[in-house]
Amino acid sequence: MVALVATALLFSTPPAGAAPNGPAEKSLERCQKTVRAEGAKLAQGTQKAVGTCLARIAVEVLKKNAPDVSAAVQACRTQLDRLARTDGKSLPDRFTTRVHAHCDPAPANAHTSDDLLGAPFPGVAEPIGAREAWPLCQRFGVDSVSSAGDWIDCMRGAHQCAAHDALGAQFPRAVEWLGALADALPASPARDAALAVRAAIEGTLQDGRPDGACTVEISAPGCPDALLARTPNEVVVDLRTAVAAEDWDAVACSYHPNAFLIDDQGVLVGPQEIVAAAMALASLAGGAQPVVTEQLPFRDLVRELFTLDAGWWMIGDGTSTYVVRRGRIVQQTTHGLIEFTGPPPDAD
Repeated sequence: MVALVATALLFSTPPAGAAPNGPAEKSLERCQKTVRAEGAKLAQGTQKAVGTCLARIAVEVLKKNAPDVSAAVQACRTQLDRLARTDGKSLPDRFTTRVHAHCDPAPANAHTSDDLLGAPFPGVAEPIGAREAWPLCQRFGVDSVSSAGDWIDCMRGAHQCAAHDALGAQFPRAVEWLGALADALPASPARDAALAVRAAIEGTLQDGRPDGACTVEISAPGCPDALLARTPNEVVVDLRTAVAAEDWDAVACSYHPNAFLIDDQGVLVGPQEIVAAAMALASLAGGAQPVVTEQLPFRDLVRELFTLDAGWWMIGDGTSTYVVRRGRIVQQTTHGLIEFTGPPPDAD
């Protein structure tokens, strides 16, 4: 699946420009060829380095029944240094340097930025159209593709993700073993690499198992990075606390930028619409807070049953279901039948 994602990022065809075969066309083809070749090296090299480390841990744990991974630490550190060395020669750094050399627009190469991105005014008949990859690139922490650097960052993440998913399938205990390895390593780039690979293989559910959905999450502006480490249950509790305190910034930070909420009135998209609806409900409730009668977490889901008595109206059977990934709500459904129990308060 992820291999298809990486391949899809390579090929996109926006509307044609207007030029015959020439220096810019040859430059674009050379860029595309470089991305393909260097991407394969990055994915294969990452898989080989981490796989060699995990294979050594397997010898110690599975074959020798060792109580820890200490005997594999040195071998793993050597392999992880291939990913984490800071002299510009790590696998990711080599990928980035080599692709920039052939894909950066003029004056570095004969093609322009528009030729690479596909807009607004490409001077070739068939641009690469890198900007069309932005929906996939969001998975790897690139919100939009507006430069060669954005596309290269996205491609680096896609190829690393392909390697991480393969490792998760080959080594079902990879999350556990890499966590133990990180605990045994001193503070170092190799330890940072072990933690990063562990997080990528574990994916969005954070349940100790590889879930095949490696992503890079970036906090929204003004939201602390620590929030991304919360469990689904913690996110929902924090959301409830923020609503009660009318801390609307904190409420917004509980939702992913692309989150949506489906309720009895329709669909709300994005934190801004969701927060506006929460503010309107809080005003209508006049300070009354929901009473949670049950909160049931299951993997990345949390179901919440609640009642709300605002004095002149009430919800007796409210239900909210949250899908939470990497410390933020990505989807929510809420249902609550409002019953009017009396006239509204006097406006005076």
